Amino acid sequence: MKRLLIFVTTVIFIAGCGKVTIKENRDIYIAHLDDAVKISEMKMSDIFKGVKTIILQTNPQCLVSEINKLQIEDDMIFILDNYKGLGLFQFDGNGIFIRRIGNIGNGPGEYKSPDDFAIDFTNGIIFILDRQKQLVNRYKLEDGKYISSFANGDKTKVQFMHLCSVGGRLYADAYYPNAEAGDKVLLREIDPVNGKQIGKGFLSANKDRRGYVGVNNIIAPTPFANNGNDKAYYIDRYMNELYTLTAREIKPYFMVESNEFINPENIEELNTFPQFPPTAAMDYLTGIDKYEELEKYYETNRYIIFNVTGSGMRKSYNFCYDKEQRSVSSYTRMVADIFYADPIGTYIPYPKYRVPNGWYFSLPAMFVKMYLMENKFTENLDKIDNLRNIDENNNPVIFFFEYK
Repeated sequence: MKRLLIFVTTVIFIAGCGKVTIKENRDIYIAHLDDAVKISEMKMSDIFKGVKTIILQTNPQCLVSEINKLQIEDDMIFILDNYKGLGLFQFDGNGIFIRRIGNIGNGPGEYKSPDDFAIDFTNGIIFILDRQKQLVNRYKLEDGKYISSFANGDKTKVQFMHLCSVGGRLYADAYYPNAEAGDKVLLREIDPVNGKQIGKGFLSANKDRRGYVGVNNIIAPTPFANNGNDKAYYIDRYMNELYTLTAREIKPYFMVESNEFINPENIEELNTFPQFPPTAAMDYLTGIDKYEELEKYYETNRYIIFNVTGSGMRKSYNFCYDKEQRSVSSYTRMVADIFYADPIGTYIPYPKYRVPNGWYFSLPAMFVKMYLMENKFTENLDKIDNLRNIDENNNPVIFFFEYK
């Protein structure tokens, strides 16, 4: 598993005024899964040096039923709950509630459904996306006050489903509600004031989805993943290549390859199935039982931990790429030994939000209470005595896993 220098036209450089130029090379990590060394398990204690607990304040103004998206920066915690709380909530680094940003309604600064958000820490702006309205509200980061809104003027052709701000630039994915035959762009830069697309967009559904045509209409669950304010990752459905986004460039960073990936004949067959409902396509993928796409990933200074799906998303295979040794391993399970005293039957932590030195994970209060009663947590877990005092109706608890 070598780090290869491959000369291709894929690194996209963005000048300050929006001009795009192409550089004909890339330096990319490639994991050849067929050469993976099999190991029984990995331990989180080999990757992380500790866990910090953040207990969120709970009161009638900040009831969070579920953390659908989390972003933490500059000692500020932003939590999106689009299940019951239906809002974006801001806490300080100790979990003390500061404010709710925006409200449910049809007036200025209000939304019907807060489905995603992005924060431009460079310019001090919060964006909240209402998918049903195809409307984005803008708020001041310093006080949460409403600034303005922009609507998607091309919503019958292409829609916003997810937003990402990195280094002062706003990106959006592309969902085609009335997809027709032909290639489509996957990633777009959006003007942060009027919402118009800047340039022609980036990446190709046909090329970067390895020939999948029928998935132009599929919504990726989490195509963006910020890693602090200055870097983000991007990967769409049915892709085996992970991209990094910064204020200056979009470039491929990590790729997985295998002879067991779906081949062109399989892809041609898959494209004949209807998109909705997806049952027939999933049954077909289960029958051929091959790798489909790269998903669930996080990166330490040394490792890239990731999963590859198979059998119509019904199977998930675990891998670890060692950037120093240029090698890949496959493992059966991840043991959360720095978090659980008894990891059997517990929910394995997975990043809700990434930062360069670790990632954040959350558990509902009812799970925390249950695990405490069953003595699941390690005895030296940070603030474990405080956790014993929370109620199962409290806001979820956030845990920070710090890399070694």
